[in-house]
Amino acid sequence: MERSDWQDRAKGIGIILVVFGHVMRGLTSAVIMPDDLLNRDVDYTLYTFHMPLFFLLSGLNVEASLARGRSRFIKKRVWTLLWPYVFWSLAQGSIQVLLGGSLNGSLNWSDLAKIGWQPYAQFWFLYVLMLCHLVAIIFGTKPAVLLGLAVAGLALSPYAPYVPQKFLFNLPFYVAGILAARHLWIFEGGWLRTASAILCFALFAILNRMAGGSYDSLGALPAAFCGIAAVIFIVRGIGHAAGRWLASLGIMSMTIYILHILAASGTRVILLKLGVPPLPFVYLAVATFMGLAVPIVAHRVLDHFGLLPWFGLGSPPSRPGSETTQAFIEGSSSAKTI
Repeated sequence: MERSDWQDRAKGIGIILVVFGHVMRGLTSAVIMPDDLLNRDVDYTLYTFHMPLFFLLSGLNVEASLARGRSRFIKKRVWTLLWPYVFWSLAQGSIQVLLGGSLNGSLNWSDLAKIGWQPYAQFWFLYVLMLCHLVAIIFGTKPAVLLGLAVAGLALSPYAPYVPQKFLFNLPFYVAGILAARHLWIFEGGWLRTASAILCFALFAILNRMAGGSYDSLGALPAAFCGIAAVIFIVRGIGHAAGRWLASLGIMSMTIYILHILAASGTRVILLKLGVPPLPFVYLAVATFMGLAVPIVAHRVLDHFGLLPWFGLGSPPSRPGSETTQAFIEGSSSAKTI
C-alpha cells in the first residue's frame, strides 16, 4: 500500500482528541470539572471513535509490512511497541508511586510488577495493539480468517474482563484497517461524504446513548466506524498549511501519547500549587495545551540528538542514515516505520 500523509493527519486529529479526553477525565477526577451530563456526553462522544481510529490506522500497513518478512515484522514491533510499553510503564509508574497523592488515582510498586498481564493508564493501548499484531503474525491477512476472528471477538467481548474486552472489541477496527488497505477508494472524501459521515455518526451515537449503551458496547460500532470515516474524509480535504501541521502531530503522536499524561497532570498540579483558581475551562485549555506542547518539545530534543529509538519513541537505528521519527503506530508518510 502506498503511504500518504492523510494517515498522519488523521493521527494528528486523533491524538488531539486523546489528550483532550484524558485531560477532561483528569479534571473530573480532581473535582475541578463537574461530572455533569454535558461532561459525560462529551466523554462518550470522544471515546466512541478516537481509539478505534488508531486501531484502524494501525492495521492499514500490516499486510505490506508482513510481506517483507515475519521476522522483520516481529523485530519492529518488539522495538516500537514492547520496548516503549515496558520502559514507559515503569517510568511513569515510578513517578506516580513516588508522587503519591499529588496525582489522581493510586499506584504502588506491586502494580508495576503486573504490567506483563495488567497494563495501567494509557498503556493499555500499546498492550492491546501488540495482541492485535500477534493475531496478524499467527493467522496472516486472509480476509475470511480475519473476519471470522473479528466477529468471534465481538461476540465474546461483552463477557470478557478489562484487558481481553479491550482486545476483542478493538480487533475488528484493526482488521478493518488491514482489509481496507486493499480498497483505498473507500477513503476518497468530498463534502457530501463528509457531511453524511458526520450526520450518521451523530445519529448512531445518539441512538446508542439513548439505549443505554456505552462507548465500547456493540451498539457503538456503527457510530465508531462513521466517526472514523468522518475524520478521514475531513483530513483528506483539509488545507495544506493545516494539513502539514496535523501531519507533524501525527508523526509525533507516539511521543505525545506516551508523555501527555505526565505533562497534563503535572500542569494541573502546578496550577493548583500556584493558587490559580480552579476554573474548569482555564485548566482544560492550559492542561490540554501543555499535554501536547511538552511531548512535542521532548520529541524534537530527543530527535535532534538521535535518542528517540532508545526511549522507545522511534524506529530502531538499524542502518546509517535511517530516520528515527516514528508515527503512531504505523504507516507514516514521512517516517520509516515498516
